[in-house]
Amino acid sequence: VGVWTGVAAAPGRYRVTMALEDSLTGRLGRAMAEIQVPDYPAGGLALSTPVVASSIADASDRMDVTARSSGIFRKTEDFGLYYEVYGLRDGAGKTAAEPFDTSYRFFREVPEGSQPIGHPFAFPGRTGASQGWSFPLAKWPTGKYRVEISVTQIGGRKASAAVPFEVVE
Repeated sequence: VGVWTGVAAAPGRYRVTMALEDSLTGRLGRAMAEIQVPDYPAGGLALSTPVVASSIADASDRMDVTARSSGIFRKTEDFGLYYEVYGLRDGAGKTAAEPFDTSYRFFREVPEGSQPIGHPFAFPGRTGASQGWSFPLAKWPTGKYRVEISVTQIGGRKASAAVPFEVVE
């Protein structure tokens, strides 16, 4: 079951509770979590928390994302990544969709620590706050990984974020 909702909330720490009812059986389920809404600096560039996804598609006015809360993917699946870029500005300092460069760097988690995999994947000239990327995992070995996202806007403003995931048979 995938559920999405949005609420504008001021920066701070919150306790969120979600309750679901199975309409066929009448069974109820409830989950609680503590979340932190970040206080993004005024005039700064920032990334949302990255969301790993089993699919990403363009919708008319947004991206259609099927989140994978477990962060665990089979080799037969695609790995998707979704995030938003906050604080985009044009050359005059006004809110705009000035292009920015994005790069993704993957690391494999091994007993000795994090091991970089190859070179970063670079995507220059990106626009728009909603960003996503997906690719097949068929040739990836099983294991635990981390991807680091870096965004650089003209003028040197930068932001980054990272998220772990796992590949299983």
